[in-house]
Amino acid sequence: MLSVRGISAVYPGGIRAFADVSFEAKAGENIALVGANGAGKTSLLLALVGILPLSSGSVSVAGVELDPDNPGDLRRKVGLVFQNPEDQLFMPSIYEDLVFGPRNLGLSEEDAARRAAGALELLGISRLKDRSPLRLSGGEKRLAAIATVLTMRPEVMLFDEPTAFLDPRARRSLIAALKPLPHTKIIATHDLPFAAQLCARALILKDGGIRAQGSTEALFGDSALMEECGL
Repeated sequence: MLSVRGISAVYPGGIRAFADVSFEAKAGENIALVGANGAGKTSLLLALVGILPLSSGSVSVAGVELDPDNPGDLRRKVGLVFQNPEDQLFMPSIYEDLVFGPRNLGLSEEDAARRAAGALELLGISRLKDRSPLRLSGGEKRLAAIATVLTMRPEVMLFDEPTAFLDPRARRSLIAALKPLPHTKIIATHDLPFAAQLCARALILKDGGIRAQGSTEALFGDSALMEECGL
């Protein structure tokens, strides 16, 4: 499904984002991407959709390779949910946010509306359809942002710190919403209990590289490793 082979990326000015990262994700698999601040988690997610250009290596989803000159083909298969929902919610109503992407794909109004309704129902937030993003709670904004990605029908979903700024109730609602989703998910998070509930496997980043990978139970139970990686 998702194949990441030896990828590296450098920010302008020569600052290394990450180096020589490789991993595979099977269809429907949930993988936690954990590491201290500055370890490269967000940079890696941005690179997987072509926002941060690769300096080496390759990314493919279901056989479709990331082309740095034309990333659109791969982006149709991968959806990124940003840490701040306000980066994705910018229209007057949640419905307008939901149909924005499908409209830009050239879908009819009927098909766009059908996708919007399906995403809202899947996450249990149909009540938010006509609400303004400005009048939603943090948890509601998070679910609405996820819904906008679902309308694009990705095969892989990337999440950047999805529990950030959420209270315990909203966090529980998020877990309940994400568990049934059949997509392959890569979840970058500091929230180890959250990661353990959703992901059977984890990648631990340190200083822009993979320090360890394996089962969440084994890795998170290794206190020396967690301390070494600042977790």
